[in-house]
Amino acid sequence: MTRRTFAGAIGLGGIGLLLGTTVGCGTLAAPTSWTPGNRQPLIRGWEQFFRIQWDATTRNGQTLVEGYISNTWGFTAQQIQLLVTGYDVTGKPLGQVIAWGPNEIDPGGRRFFNVPVAPGASTYEVAMFAWSWVQTGGGDMP
Repeated sequence: MTRRTFAGAIGLGGIGLLLGTTVGCGTLAAPTSWTPGNRQPLIRGWEQFFRIQWDATTRNGQTLVEGYISNTWGFTAQQIQLLVTGYDVTGKPLGQVIAWGPNEIDPGGRRFFNVPVAPGASTYEVAMFAWSWVQTGGGDMP
């Protein structure tokens, strides 16, 4: 479905309601606790395609893991999901959060992200959990 088809399918009133709801939400609600588990990125070797820099901060009483993702590959990445793992002072995992990152990062591009997380971790690890590549025309096929 193209964007035009999608807009036609839900109508302008639906788009207004959708935008009003999204804009009204502001930031996403933080998880009340860490989700236990040992999830791994869906694509092994994601580090060959992306570089992630992050730090933890507190804003208005909310703990955030925020930073930048750089796309070092030759295709645009879309529908980016991040895997954030929180660790206690002894290095024991407290849990994980899977969150949406930037919608799109062009080749060679760098985009900001922030993920609300539950309090209590002393260190964090951020990985690319999943994404989709956008590949554009390659000419005519015989």
